[in-house]
Amino acid sequence: WAGLSGAGREDVQAAVRGALMDANLAEQVFVRTDMEAAFSDAFPLAEPGILLIAGTGSILWARSPAGAMIRVGGWGRHMGDEGSGFWVGREALRSVAAAADGRGPETELTGKALSHSGGREPGDLIAWAAAASKSDIAALAPAVAEAADAGDGVAERILSDAVEELVAHITAVVERSGPWQSRPTLCFWGGLVWKGGPLHTRLRDAVQRLAVDMADRELDPPLGAARMALSALGGKP
Repeated sequence: WAGLSGAGREDVQAAVRGALMDANLAEQVFVRTDMEAAFSDAFPLAEPGILLIAGTGSILWARSPAGAMIRVGGWGRHMGDEGSGFWVGREALRSVAAAADGRGPETELTGKALSHSGGREPGDLIAWAAAASKSDIAALAPAVAEAADAGDGVAERILSDAVEELVAHITAVVERSGPWQSRPTLCFWGGLVWKGGPLHTRLRDAVQRLAVDMADRELDPPLGAARMALSALGGKP
């Protein structure tokens, strides 16, 4: 049971399933998303709850009290991924461009972006960003957090906006998956929001104003995938 990023579409699942079968790794192969593997570990006994994953991208899943699965976000970098590492990195690059033009305030992000990309001046970031992968740009997020912690107002605004975007996603999924007779449990996962991540403390504090209970357990998505494999074969999780 392979839980993979980007494997939400049937054509992708079929291609990966075929490749894994050709490799003779197993007698049966199931291909789904990494989100489903993580959710299976967060709420292993079909419990209702909400899981936010924010790393390079961002997505939320909820299982309602009635058992329905609700998704919010996960639209990819062109249509969504608000509050993600990629979103934070992209906003940092836009702020560097605005500062270079005089359209925005000076920011420590200019030096951090140049250090990250190996460029010498802001104009060098054009070619770098055009060739950079989504993860390359998302890797700027820790530098944005460093600048914010050092008092850079532009970096602080970017992180505050990212938190508000994720709070809006959480609010939407709570409303869509309700009504809840008791406060739903919310789990965080992903390098941006889990403990030690650039947004963890800020998002945890912001969530305090919502009617949710925060889970504090580290997830084990491979264990969730194993549970899904057993369930697919008719076993008891």
